[in-house]
Amino acid sequence: MNTIQHIQQFNSDSRVMRLQRLFKNSSILEIVGIERNETRHSKFIRWVFKMPEINTKSRYSPIMHLLDILVRRDYEQNPNKQIVPTDFGNSIINRNTSISIIDVQPEYQTEGLKFKNKKGVAKSGLIDIYITALISSEENQKVLHICIENKLYTDEHDSQTTKYYAYMTGGNDLDKDKDKIEFDKGTYKCPTKQGDIVLFAFLSPTPECIMKDKAVLDKKCECKKYIHINYQDIVNEILTPLVEDEATPDSAKKKIDQYISTLSIPGDEALENKNNKDDETLSKTVMASGKEMLILANDIYKDYKKLFIKAVFDSNYSSFKTGYKDFLTNLMTTVSHSTDDDQDFLYSKLMVLRLNGKKNNYLVMHDETYHVYGQKEFAVNFAKLYCKKMAENSVLDVKMLNGVFKTVKGPTADAPLFVTPPIYNPKKTNLYDEVYDDGKGLKIYFANNIWGTGDYLPKLEDFIKQHCSKEYIIIQSPER
Repeated sequence: MNTIQHIQQFNSDSRVMRLQRLFKNSSILEIVGIERNETRHSKFIRWVFKMPEINTKSRYSPIMHLLDILVRRDYEQNPNKQIVPTDFGNSIINRNTSISIIDVQPEYQTEGLKFKNKKGVAKSGLIDIYITALISSEENQKVLHICIENKLYTDEHDSQTTKYYAYMTGGNDLDKDKDKIEFDKGTYKCPTKQGDIVLFAFLSPTPECIMKDKAVLDKKCECKKYIHINYQDIVNEILTPLVEDEATPDSAKKKIDQYISTLSIPGDEALENKNNKDDETLSKTVMASGKEMLILANDIYKDYKKLFIKAVFDSNYSSFKTGYKDFLTNLMTTVSHSTDDDQDFLYSKLMVLRLNGKKNNYLVMHDETYHVYGQKEFAVNFAKLYCKKMAENSVLDVKMLNGVFKTVKGPTADAPLFVTPPIYNPKKTNLYDEVYDDGKGLKIYFANNIWGTGDYLPKLEDFIKQHCSKEYIIIQSPER
């Protein structure tokens, strides 16, 4: 099938038309401009767990599904030693226990606790969602406590998770020398007692591909006793089953459908990334997507991936790209959030950047991992890789580096690409980034402004293709 035929097939695909309509649906929260308000989302989740018609002792109740999520994610994130007690986790999987909600409180006040660590003094705060439930089995009854920290645009601050963990547990297994925990005997009263089960969840709109990256998750949440879950988990395993359950009241189904529509609205990536990444790397993201939207988006992406790549990266198909810009942006955003394939995750994110006028990104692969880089990241990360390679061959020094890279720098430029501290003090300016440290005194810095003038980057691309095409594979380059 040639490209023209492929476009004609795409134009007449009923799935595309159906997905177009789903993308255009607005929710009440979007209309009033609070679709990314943490407090509103916490209140909706509280409503789901408080609704008496659906929160029964059934093995299909929302609290059971939430525990399913925690058990599964715990095993994924902590394969060697789970946080959820083994016996309790098995009882949830096998459904040989019943659980009934006692209370669900948003913004639960923690009082009477203060501790000081290297980040400063952290006083009392608010647990975003606090669920208490009664666990009943043939042997006995226990109280279950679930504390959920809900984050949309930011990671935690002020040691929130450590603070809440200490409050709920009395801080018995925290490093008191490190954290210097203090409890005010006049106001502090531990809400749990011996024998209770206490679980902690960190809820965020994190894409599925990142949910398997423990290093990234650990940066989001200080306390390692928290289990990371995302909004897609909530949609897939709690909200969608409720919509599909005949026993759920129609009025509740309508509210849930509206809420899922809210989560699927593409917005800018988390604001905190703007301080850490080049503006060119900022893309679009969703919080979660409904079942039908996910199936349609991923099926269409799989069937028309080659067409989309041509449309986005080949100027001969600019008319198709222009005509479907909004649809393709929404489609790629949905795919990047839901896929667990590294290549599709980054390829779709790069296509969103290109669709929205950001032309200076690279898609590369090294260490068998795909990356989307802005121009600075591209140059600096390659410099790190090259220095590491040369060090392993025992031929690393600044003179050698500048000699090898002379075709990249050009004969008329004065400042060297690579420097060491005796030549240049990197603390005085941000024009150089550290790319190598042998731990014995040798540090090497690289000119991070290589992308800003002349044709340095095309020359660097040529250098990479000639010398390191196996270690650093350039899949897509910026538009020139």
